[in-house]
Amino acid sequence: MNITLIGMPAAGKSRVGKELAKLTGMKFVDTDAEIEKRYGKIDKIFAEKGEGFFRERESEVIREISFSDENVISVGGGAVLREENMKAVKKNGFIVYLSVKPETVKTRTLRAKRPVISTAESVRQLYAKRAPIYEKYADLKIASDDYDLKRKTDAIMDFLNKYGDKK
Repeated sequence: MNITLIGMPAAGKSRVGKELAKLTGMKFVDTDAEIEKRYGKIDKIFAEKGEGFFRERESEVIREISFSDENVISVGGGAVLREENMKAVKKNGFIVYLSVKPETVKTRTLRAKRPVISTAESVRQLYAKRAPIYEKYADLKIASDDYDLKRKTDAIMDFLNKYGDKK
């Protein structure tokens, strides 16, 4: 079984994922980091080869990782845009949606280079498009606007202890 974390950019998926991996003894895998290891920086991929190329590589990585077991997987914010990605991760685990308000995304990404977020309006548009999709696939939703890592990981661990054997 895997645990997959979904949510907007800067929702804390990597941070929560690394801590969950420690708590569970599972391996942490960040799909964006894996893509960068194989193909180069994401902002450069978007600029030179386009979002379509990036989404294809993202789907390949998600498919590969989903076939293995005992992973905490952090997927990029746009991975939910392809149903095949969500089917792959859902088949072998739980999906946790780390929910954040658009204002939180904007604040957290001010200094970071993000290919699809450049203005407050782009954050709002992205949120409006993706939030319903995150909700659709989530087995568990956790508010992630604060920095309380323990609260988030405790909620996920409680959920796993209660429902983990039913997957």
